[in-house]
Amino acid sequence: MKKLRLELAVLFLVSLAFRILFFIFVAVPAGDAAQFASFVREISEAGGNIPAVNTIYFPGSPYIYPPLLFLVAYWISIPFSSFVAVGGIFYMDTLLSIAAIFSSMTACVIYALLPETNRRDERMIRFIVLAFLSPDLFVLTFGGFPSIVSVFFLVVMIFSLSRRNEGLKWKLIPPLAIIMVGLSHDLTYFLAIYLMLVFTFYDYFMRRSLFRQDLVTLLGGFVVGVAWWLPRIGFLLSAIFTSQSQGVGIFSQSSDILPSAIGIMPSFLALLVISLSQYFHSRVFRDNYRLSYFEVSALASILGIPFIILNPAVSARFVIYFILFALVAALASLGILWKPRDKRDRGKVVTVVLALLLVLIPAQIVATENSLGFYSSGTFQYDQQLITWGKGNITNGTVVAPSSIGEYLCAIDGLKVITYTGYFVGSNEVAQRNAAAEIVINSTSNQSLGYISRYSVSYVIVQKDLLGQKIDGHTIKFPSPLYSLVKTTQYYEVFIVR
Repeated sequence: MKKLRLELAVLFLVSLAFRILFFIFVAVPAGDAAQFASFVREISEAGGNIPAVNTIYFPGSPYIYPPLLFLVAYWISIPFSSFVAVGGIFYMDTLLSIAAIFSSMTACVIYALLPETNRRDERMIRFIVLAFLSPDLFVLTFGGFPSIVSVFFLVVMIFSLSRRNEGLKWKLIPPLAIIMVGLSHDLTYFLAIYLMLVFTFYDYFMRRSLFRQDLVTLLGGFVVGVAWWLPRIGFLLSAIFTSQSQGVGIFSQSSDILPSAIGIMPSFLALLVISLSQYFHSRVFRDNYRLSYFEVSALASILGIPFIILNPAVSARFVIYFILFALVAALASLGILWKPRDKRDRGKVVTVVLALLLVLIPAQIVATENSLGFYSSGTFQYDQQLITWGKGNITNGTVVAPSSIGEYLCAIDGLKVITYTGYFVGSNEVAQRNAAAEIVINSTSNQSLGYISRYSVSYVIVQKDLLGQKIDGHTIKFPSPLYSLVKTTQYYEVFIVR
């Protein structure tokens, strides 16, 4: 036990250092980080309460995001507010730190709850994969902080389900864990409910004694679902049944996603190395073999991947879930590598696997850096000059801006912002985003002028490379006397609405 605790402490510290190291030279966390910091700011503006509607981020739209992480970030900010400036940057750094800690904790939970082994080389393989080749690294690069926190609770839930025969505490943890998942991240919550339904049917046919306990966990999931999502049923219905309420709109960034998506490849390759080694050195399909819950989870999550044509953002998350579940299942079966038919090959097998995994660590570093660079440039370009100018010069009304800078203006400067780029689900935010896109594309039309009046738009910010382009037969321009150019930076131009 003492040795395990030492290994867990080292794993946590190495994992945390490896994750934080990538952000040392990044000006601010990128991707969705500013959007999530805006939610913390919404809670702060509401005096620490969960607001019914947003006041700065898509003002007037219902607040719908599970609040646990944002409440924690807000509570952390309270004691710091007396001696440091608390705002958007502080919120983003806090969210990043919490996510990195939970990512490292997930690695430790997996390491601790995998089947015990006395083999040093087996523990080394587990350590390398969990510390350096986890798909969580990719999620950190695009600011998926709530997802990382929720996955920690999801992993705890699945492991606890696997050990319910070992005592009462393992029976109590799954219902509590699924509640925490539901309060942390929407997609992971719906995945957890889906997995529990799969587990329930699986246990009904394979392990009848556990069937009723699955129903208790499902009940916990339904409780948090009713508490959080029932009051927001309108959002759910619009997200599920209204195709116009989903997607990235006319300003699609999907064609640019490939450079970032490569960030998941080292994790996938690590899974491939281990799985193929196990396949070629074992009898995989054993008599009366029952799948573990992580193997069932991996198979179940594959079903979400084919929908990538309809919903790339959601399907990409299912790829990440699949890799994580499959990696855990593969690590749990590492003992197969030490049972090849020819015992003389054992050392060779382990040496090859370790060598390939070590080679993947530099690949992981490069892939993570590339993904960070992608979410800090181009259509995601952060502009400190514009942030500074906005804080002192934009004092009233709503700002229409691309998500790349608009979410930072909202989180850091506290401005009311509607973005005309970005992926959204739900009719309210999408309606505002599409209205903002119409203002940018056809700035002088009666429809655009109506949107400007409805949403009290005072400023329009556009990327320089968009000006003069033709979209839907309209040239993007902001002519006088309706608009006046008030600020130009390296990446953006700002127009005031007269």
